[in-house]
Amino acid sequence: MADATTTGLAALRWLHILFGITWIGLLYFFNFVQPRILKAIPDDQKKRVTVSILKPGLWFFRYAALGTWLAGVIYLGWWWNTAGWSVGIASIVAGGLLGTFMFLNVWGVIWRNQKKNIAALEANLASGAPMPPEAALWVKRATFASRTNTILSFPMLFFMIAQSHLGGVWG
Repeated sequence: MADATTTGLAALRWLHILFGITWIGLLYFFNFVQPRILKAIPDDQKKRVTVSILKPGLWFFRYAALGTWLAGVIYLGWWWNTAGWSVGIASIVAGGLLGTFMFLNVWGVIWRNQKKNIAALEANLASGAPMPPEAALWVKRATFASRTNTILSFPMLFFMIAQSHLGGVWG
């Protein structure tokens, strides 16, 4: 029978993985799938489709990032207090640092720019208000941060799972 610590750590790990799959899955959708979808849509419908995809998609995206980060930080702190430092935990810390940078990108760059972009798109669709000149810059910043997160996701995922799969090699 598992004790409270083992059960708690297992629940946190499960939440961390569930939120992480959602976050990274949406990251890949926004970077690999959505651009191809938008290329196939007529120009007069792109704004409406973009708002329809971005509004709910970014809600799940940013809260999955928050859930992943919070569960990971709590898990790491709890594990560290029960197991202490080891060579293997260094891989988890490395992945966590990459994940923290990615989380900050989501909330500080991607969401900050995309919410302005969505508001401008909605105003344009509702009243025909022109898109502000800085809208292209908002999209460029959000896209750069998103592509950066996509690139960082590969080493982050490696480091986050390396302890489980390479534990015997790493200590």
